[in-house]
Amino acid sequence: AKWTGDALDCVTGRSIYDMHIVELKNLPLLETHPENKMLAMQVNEIMASNVVSVELVVAVGTLLDVLEGCPHHGFPVVFPNTTRLAGTVTRRILSQVVVLSTERGLLQ
Repeated sequence: AKWTGDALDCVTGRSIYDMHIVELKNLPLLETHPENKMLAMQVNEIMASNVVSVELVVAVGTLLDVLEGCPHHGFPVVFPNTTRLAGTVTRRILSQVVVLSTERGLLQ
């Protein structure tokens, strides 16, 4: 599908695939080949140095503090009382959990 979409770029100047996935849905797309400026980049130039993580089980108040206290869009999830990675979660998902839990009366 991507190959066919890319073939149609002669009409729009950009592939239909890129326009739909990247621009309309605002999802990042990892290109097949990196841009020249990216070849020399180091991880520390891209990553936040002040990593904010959440534990697998966390109080709602702590979760709200994390969401209000930093602008990060993703958070590592760690097992309780460790730094061992359990997974990752996005700000959007955490926000939805709080909103839906509040709407359904699950939070006090």
